[in-house]
Amino acid sequence: MVNYSNLPHVVITGTVGVGKSTLVEKLTGCSGIASANSNSFTTTSLAYPTSKFVIIDTPGNNPLSMKMNHNIWIAQAFNFRPISLLLVCVEAHVRIAQTVDDLLKMLKRFNGFNEYICPIISKMDNVEWSEKDMREALMEFGVYRVLFTSIKKSQSILLQEILNQCNPKPIEINVNHENFFKYFKVAECNLMILRKTKAVVDLYELAVQYVRNTIKNMGGSTSSAMDLVFQFQQFMLNMIPTMQKSLADACGFTFCGVNDSVEIGHIAHLGNKLKNVLYTIRVMALSYASQHGVSNLRKCPYCGLVWSKVSGCDGVTTCGSRPTDVRESNCTTFATYSFSLNPFRVQQIDNKAVPTTTPNTTAVGVGCGKPITWSTMQPVPIPEEISSAVASISTEDVKYLPDTLIDDFAHLFNENLQPVRYYSK
Repeated sequence: MVNYSNLPHVVITGTVGVGKSTLVEKLTGCSGIASANSNSFTTTSLAYPTSKFVIIDTPGNNPLSMKMNHNIWIAQAFNFRPISLLLVCVEAHVRIAQTVDDLLKMLKRFNGFNEYICPIISKMDNVEWSEKDMREALMEFGVYRVLFTSIKKSQSILLQEILNQCNPKPIEINVNHENFFKYFKVAECNLMILRKTKAVVDLYELAVQYVRNTIKNMGGSTSSAMDLVFQFQQFMLNMIPTMQKSLADACGFTFCGVNDSVEIGHIAHLGNKLKNVLYTIRVMALSYASQHGVSNLRKCPYCGLVWSKVSGCDGVTTCGSRPTDVRESNCTTFATYSFSLNPFRVQQIDNKAVPTTTPNTTAVGVGCGKPITWSTMQPVPIPEEISSAVASISTEDVKYLPDTLIDDFAHLFNENLQPVRYYSK
């Protein structure tokens, strides 16, 4: 058996009928891979060696049936070998704007692999706009490389163009049941379910707007607003599985039988949308954290201890003089809020006193106690691990499915995995 492991491995993905398999035929010289049928002809992922690399053909990710299965098979192609290039294939439409829109939707799913992604536009024989037109259109969206294929383009040129885009350092993309829905959208086009999904998302977004307006009425920068936004963030995180259950109840999902994969796909689709809204909430929370967190460090000229100023002025103080809370010195209460959904309501239910003490400037380990002037102290760079932690906003910790469905999907995912094999005539 020939060993192909040293060749670059290229995965090609795209929707049904965009010409992925036709492209593979062109690159390999094989026939019978593509089909003119309206349904997806490729039903498993298969690796085809060429003279310069191995290209892995995958099923369309939006078939009319068995969408979950098809996308799991695509995931298996990602896991097959470390990949040097991910070709995202879209069809050239008469209107260039539609082609760009289709491509951007695909690229968004694989945003974490920008160095390994290259779009390829198929069926360029059918349009009047040029490659130059497309390149200029994509540059407006930060996409700076793209390939094109047509009947006229020779096999040798296309092989070399794809090889030139391969990353010399292949990457392992491990798609499993936990991160599968990050890359694959498998909700069926059921208008009734999609309408109910939209209603749930609208309710979630309405709560965000309500809190924004509430904070605006508070003045936007008070300690009560800070307390509100952090408690609201936790409430909305906790509400995601609750809202997924409400969609399941509204649609009569049972998560068993022939429709289990479809129903799980819709619940994960809702989870993805709610995670996107939660991200905006966390951005809002970070804006308050940055107002009260570590943003300016300076060193004592006597003992060298590094301090962050969270209260006070630029005048004279003592090394080691510290407040007991990161709130401003005039903030001595902690507000507690209750939330309810459908309709959304927020109510302040308590105001707890924050205990204050006189800063201890003589205790060991809290500074030398000598007089210092903040404005004249030497600035110290913020450690990278701190600045990156503050700047990093993510919803990677949020699951796509409620705990009650995770084991069911893990079983479904593993049951539908099909090994990728190398093609041999």
